Order: sequence, then structure tokens, then C-alpha cells
Amino acid sequence: MQQIIQTDFSGVDGLQIETIAESHLTPLSVKVNTKYIPVLPYDWLTEYGLLKTIRPVKLPMVIGYGFGGIVESTGLLRDHQLVGKAVIGVQPTGSAQTVINAQLPPLLFEVPPKVALKDAVTLIGGADAALHAVNSIKANSTDVVLVTGA
Repeated sequence: MQQIIQTDFSGVDGLQIETIAESHLTPLSVKVNTKYIPVLPYDWLTEYGLLKTIRPVKLPMVIGYGFGGIVESTGLLRDHQLVGKAVIGVQPTGSAQTVINAQLPPLLFEVPPKVALKDAVTLIGGADAALHAVNSIKANSTDVVLVTGA
């Protein structure tokens, strides 16, 4: 399996591709073949060390937070009907990996069959940021709110 690791705070120049063994399934595992990794402001701000006060990290670390992919297998305590299905999610330990061993059930979501995976993965970091912004301004049902770039 390959992953992208951050070795210092020099941005893209501090990233390296590393080959490691795949992690073993646990009862809570969902093994996902990664297809998409959105690049979020949270990601590149971390790569430049601009979030050290709110997100202290220990280097080297796997970059990325969100992902979209296809479920390859599941652990004993996870829904086996997910195998072969498209999912999106977040991986707090880094998502820039060819295979993700997702073990936190509330951070993985099945993509409806009529929604393209490439479209669904944009929800991570886009739609949730837009919803937060709209909720922050306390808009009511008569307000018109335009959200761009989400």
C-alpha cells in the first residue's frame, strides 16, 4: 500500500510517497480502496504548519482528512453489505493512502447508487463548511443566502 506522508512544514515540497504493509482488519474495520482524496484548506494549512496552535501534529504523518472509495471488505462487527459499495468518510489518521482501514463507524457514509462518487466526495470540506457558514449567520426562512465554492 502507498501513502503520502508529510515530513516537514514546507508544503508540497515536504511530501513523500511511502510504501508500507496494509493494516490488518479488526472487528470494526471497513477496508476501502481509495479513489478520491479532496484537498481541503485544513490539509494545506497543516502542510505549511499554519495550524500548529489548533492542530499540533507529530511528523512524519499521513496527509489528508476526507476520502471516497469502494469497500473491499469489512470486519466481523461491520455491515457486510457494504462490500462493493461506494462510501465517503474522514480518516483522522490521514486519508492519502491507496487503502484505508476505516474503524470509526460514524465517520463513514454510504453513497446512494444514483450519486457519482466523485460528486459525493465534495461534501467533505465543502458542503459541511457551507452549512456551518449558513448556520453561523443565523439565517431564517425568509433570508436568501448564496453559497459559492462549496
